[in-house]
Amino acid sequence: MTGKDCRAKGDPPLIMIAADGEVVQLNLAHAGETNRHAIGTLEKNDIIAIDFDPRRELMFWIDGQQRKVYRSALPKGNQSHAGQELNIDFKNLKSSPSALSIDYLTGNIYIAAISDEETAGFIARKRRDAEQAGSKGSGGTIYMAKSDGRYLRTIIKGRLHIPTAVVTLPQMGRICFADAGFDAKIECADMDGKHRDVIVKDLIYSPTSLTVDEGKDNRIYWADPKYRKVESVLPDGGKRTTVILDNRMPWAIDVFENNLYWASKESQDLFVQDKFGRGRISILASSIPNAHSIRIHQRFARDTSRTISACSQAACSHLCAELPLNTYTCLCPDGSPQLEDGSCAGTRVDELPIPKQCECQNGGICQLDGYCDCGDFEGEKCQKGSTVSRQLIGRFGSNALLAALLFVSLLACVALMALVGTNLYRKRLLLFKKNEAADGAVSFHGNVISFSNPVLDPKPSDATPVEYGMIPLQADTVASSTTFSNPVYEMEESSDTQSIRSSIIPSSLTETSNGSGTSRVQSFASTDMKPEPSSSVIAPHSDLRPNVPLPPRRMLKEGNDKTMLVSNTDEVTDV
Repeated sequence: MTGKDCRAKGDPPLIMIAADGEVVQLNLAHAGETNRHAIGTLEKNDIIAIDFDPRRELMFWIDGQQRKVYRSALPKGNQSHAGQELNIDFKNLKSSPSALSIDYLTGNIYIAAISDEETAGFIARKRRDAEQAGSKGSGGTIYMAKSDGRYLRTIIKGRLHIPTAVVTLPQMGRICFADAGFDAKIECADMDGKHRDVIVKDLIYSPTSLTVDEGKDNRIYWADPKYRKVESVLPDGGKRTTVILDNRMPWAIDVFENNLYWASKESQDLFVQDKFGRGRISILASSIPNAHSIRIHQRFARDTSRTISACSQAACSHLCAELPLNTYTCLCPDGSPQLEDGSCAGTRVDELPIPKQCECQNGGICQLDGYCDCGDFEGEKCQKGSTVSRQLIGRFGSNALLAALLFVSLLACVALMALVGTNLYRKRLLLFKKNEAADGAVSFHGNVISFSNPVLDPKPSDATPVEYGMIPLQADTVASSTTFSNPVYEMEESSDTQSIRSSIIPSSLTETSNGSGTSRVQSFASTDMKPEPSSSVIAPHSDLRPNVPLPPRRMLKEGNDKTMLVSNTDEVTDV
C-alpha cells in the first residue's frame, strides 16, 4: 500500500459472478476475456452464492435449484469445472442453503440455511407488514462443516429468521451474517457460534450481500436494495458509513484493492467505484441477469501468507474452530457427544479426494480427477479440433436420452423405407404383368380365332411342349351353302328369275299338251329351278314392314325457294 493507493501483486484479478444458472468469469486485465461457463453442468441449476478457498485453490458454490453445495478447482482461462457435491443432505434437514463462506485458515465451510417454511414465506413476501406476527421466529440456521461436507454441526440457531449472507473473519476468529427477516440486522459471533453481538439493527431492511475488507481493519460492507445503498461498519459496530446511494439498487458486492464492485438486478450491469464513495461510477460489464453474488479472486486478495492457524497444532478428532486471540476449540458434529478428553464419540469418515487442477483449453470441462472432457475437441488439453464423427459420438455419449431417440427415429425411417420399397415393387410387378397381357398375339386357323396370353401361357420350363400333327382336309366337290343369307338379296333375285323365266318360256308351253294333265311348266321347273331360298321360309323384310303412307311434301313459298335465284338450273349441284 502506497499512501492512499492499494495494489495487489501477482496475476490480475478475476471477477466471479453467480448469475442464475452459470458462473460468469471476467478478466480485469483483458476486458474481452469473458467465460460464461466456469462451471460445467448439464442439469438445470440456479447458482445463488459463491466463495473461494485461496490457500487450497478451491471454489465453492450453492445450487439453489438442487439444494446442494459443490466445490471444484479454481477455473483458469477459458475452462469449465465439474463440481464435487459435498456430503450434506439439506432435503433431510428440511432446509435450503442460502449463503456460504470459507475459513481459509482451517478450510472449514460455514453455510447459512433457511427452513422450508420460512423459504416459502420469504419468496412470497412483498411487504414486511404483510407477514403474520407468528412468522417472527427462528427459521434460519448456520452450519459448520469440513471442506468436503463431513461432520456437519449447527452453531447458530435461534433469533435468526432469514439469513441471506455470511462472511468469515479468520484473523479475528469471528463470523458475521445478515438477517433479512422481521428483525433485520447484521450480527457477528465467534466461529464456534458463541458470543453473538448485533452490530447493525437500525435503518436496515433487507441486507442481501456481505463482504469484508481485511486491509481496512476487517471493515464489513453490506448492500440493502430497499434503501438503494451500500454501507460499511467495523466488526464492533462502530464508524458506520454510507458508501453508495444509487437508484439502481445494489444487490451483490465485493471489495478488492481500492475499489468496490457491485451488481444491480435492476439494470443487469456490473459497476466499480471507489470503496470510500469517492469519484464516479464506471460500468465493467452488461447483460448480467439476476446476479446473486460477486467474489474477486486473486492470490493476495486475502492475507493468507502471514496468518497462521491456531488449529494447525490442535489434535481435534473431528472439527476445530478458530477463536479470537489466536485460540481454538474442538467441536463434534451433530448427534455425536464429546468425551472428557475432547474427542468425539462419533465414527470417523474418510475425506473426499480434493478436486485436481487441469489445463483444459477451448472450453474443456476439467473433471475431478484432473482429466479434460474435451467435447468437440481432442488432445490431452483439448488443443485440437476433432472430426465430425467424434463430435457426434461425444454428443450422443453425453446425452443418452438423445441417442436413444435418434436410434428409434433411425429404425422408424428404415422401416418406412422398406415398406415404401415393397409397395413400389408390388406395383411394378403388377404393371409388368399387365404389359405382358397387352402383348398377347391373335392367330387364325381356318374359321378358328385363338388369342394367346403370355401370363397364362405355360413357360417352357413349366411343362414339356406338345406337338400337334397337321392332317390335310379335302374339300367336297358339292358346293356347300353359305352360313348366312340376305333376305333382301334373295327377294330381288327371285323377282328377276321370275321375269326372265316368263320371257323365255312361251305362253303356249303353259298349256297342257296331253290328256294326262301334266304341265310342261311344272316339269321344266322341277328340273331346272334352284333350291328354294330361305326367303320362302322367312318372310322378306319388305313384307314384315307395313306400308306407311308418306306425308305430302310441304310446298315452299316462292320467296323462300333459293333455286329461283339461279337462272340456269344446270348450274345447281349437290355441292
